[in-house]
Amino acid sequence: MCGRGTGSSGQRQQRSPGEPENQFPHRGVHVGDEAIRAARKAIELGRRDTFVLGQAGWTLALLADEVEQAGDYLERATTDSPNSAFAWSFRGAINVLLGNHEEATEYCKRALRLSPLDSSIFSTYTALAQAAFFLDHYEKALRWAELARRANPRFLGAHGVIIAAHALLGQTDAARKAWEAAQQISSVMRISMIRERFPLRRDQDVAKLAEGYRLAGVPE
Repeated sequence: MCGRGTGSSGQRQQRSPGEPENQFPHRGVHVGDEAIRAARKAIELGRRDTFVLGQAGWTLALLADEVEQAGDYLERATTDSPNSAFAWSFRGAINVLLGNHEEATEYCKRALRLSPLDSSIFSTYTALAQAAFFLDHYEKALRWAELARRANPRFLGAHGVIIAAHALLGQTDAARKAWEAAQQISSVMRISMIRERFPLRRDQDVAKLAEGYRLAGVPE
């Protein structure tokens, strides 16, 4: 992805889709409320800015549970900037949440074609892994997730797919080892927190992920 933001050096620091709890504060806390207000203000002021629509839309999806609205923002971003890998990757990630996994795959693969060496490619790989997992393509999900993990070993979203995909393939030992590895990154992964931290719209997607986690020994 190729978004940029304003930082001390004059460049934007990009946050990537794929794993809410690594990127954003918990919903309901003060910082989360501030982020929601800032995201809404950013969209109001930057309606034609692809970076703003991507970052702010993703923030609202995760912190304000406004997934459908975020989907609209990212559709607008890709319409305005059809050559933006950043926008297509975010649109893919949002469509994973919406349950549109075939479309998410298409959007993320387009992002890869546009920017195959992007520094945040791990987030695109993760969204592809998640989409494949929810489509019951567990081996393919593992391949994408391993690419994401190699690109960024601490990106928890990739670890989650690895855990659940191994478990649903009947590879219990591998799933448990993946869970142990994930605990070195974060101790907050719980089955009961799936929807809160990863606002999936389809009940069957939540159930599938929960089943994989449960088989791997992730606590309730």
